[in-house]
Amino acid sequence: MPFKKPKKKLLLLALTVVSLLLLGALSWYYFYSVKNRVTQEDIDGLRVEIQQLMSRQKYTEVESMLTAYIDEHPNMPPQHKYEVYTFLAGNYLALKNFQAAYDWYKKAESVDPDGLRYGNALGIAQTAQALGDTKVAIEYYKKTIEIAKTDPNSVNDTFIPSYERTIQVLEDPNLSTEFSNDSSTGIVDPNAPDDIKKGMPQ
Repeated sequence: MPFKKPKKKLLLLALTVVSLLLLGALSWYYFYSVKNRVTQEDIDGLRVEIQQLMSRQKYTEVESMLTAYIDEHPNMPPQHKYEVYTFLAGNYLALKNFQAAYDWYKKAESVDPDGLRYGNALGIAQTAQALGDTKVAIEYYKKTIEIAKTDPNSVNDTFIPSYERTIQVLEDPNLSTEFSNDSSTGIVDPNAPDDIKKGMPQ
């Protein structure tokens, strides 16, 4: 039986299907790789918005916003994931949900391309202390001190004595009375600006 050439209609149909598939692939690429891309400018804008809400103690609204942002941008670069995770950890810290704050600080540590940073180390230490995990708290207070010694922000150096006293108390609870009036015992988000720290529940 002689071979029959495909009819023009079949060829047109095949070309139409291929075109639609290519269009769909390009649309998917645009949405996930271009439109859904997260830039540092996006993160900076998000930070400002979060700070404004937290200054008004809108913690529940912040939680909803950040969890939705994380769900909508699963392929954020590691440095942006780190920042958003620490935003969420700080918000949970303000809510005194220490377990959730600890979990998100640890998640931030796991994705940070720059290694453990001062604020995150302190956040883990504080939340571990609040949760009664003395071993982890001591470990991360010591890491906080080491980072503070080499941190470009020299202001962090001034807190080293208070962290050393906290370690002493954790290692020997009998010293807690001696340091009971130490203002460093309050737990606030180490990454929060000063004006927001004042508004956080202590």
